[in-house]
Amino acid sequence: MGWLRSLILVGLFLVPACSGGGSFWITIIFPADGDPQGQTSQIEVFAIEPGSGASCQALIDGSAQPGSQAYVIEDQLTVSYPAGEGSRPLQQIGPGLRLFFARAVDLNSNVILRGCSSADAGGQGPQEVSISLHWICRPKGIPWKSQARSYPLPEKTRPDCCMGL
Repeated sequence: MGWLRSLILVGLFLVPACSGGGSFWITIIFPADGDPQGQTSQIEVFAIEPGSGASCQALIDGSAQPGSQAYVIEDQLTVSYPAGEGSRPLQQIGPGLRLFFARAVDLNSNVILRGCSSADAGGQGPQEVSISLHWICRPKGIPWKSQARSYPLPEKTRPDCCMGL
C-alpha cells in the first residue's frame, strides 16, 4: 500500500487544440522508495508530438530529449513542487498519438526522476494520463532492485549514485 502515499495529483490538465478533442488530466506517480517528494523542487511536463521512431523509452533513458528531432514539443510546463506554483493547462495538444513526458528536478537542478506515457489526443470528454516517475539515480541508502529481489550495492560500485545525495 506504499504506492498510495506516493500518488499525487498535480493540478495540471491538457486542453487539445480546437480540433474537437477532450482534455487530459495528468497524474504524477512518485516511486515508493526513498524520499522522491522531499528531494523534488520542480516537475517539468511536456506534451510531445512523436515523429518516426520516437518512444517513451528513449525519453526515460535520456537518449532523446524533448525538442530534439522526432520529439516536437507542443507545450510544456514547469511547476514548483510541492507548492504547485506555475500550474496552468497545457494547450494546443493533438489530435493523434502524443507522448506525455515528465521529469523531476532537485534543488541543484539535477534531473532525478523521469517518466513517460503515451495517449491518443482528440477523444471526447476528459481523459486521464498517469505518468509513473522512475529514479534515474539512487540516493545513498536506497538499494537497487533486481526483479523481485532487492540488494544493496557497495557505495563505490553503485551506478549513478546522484552525486552524493
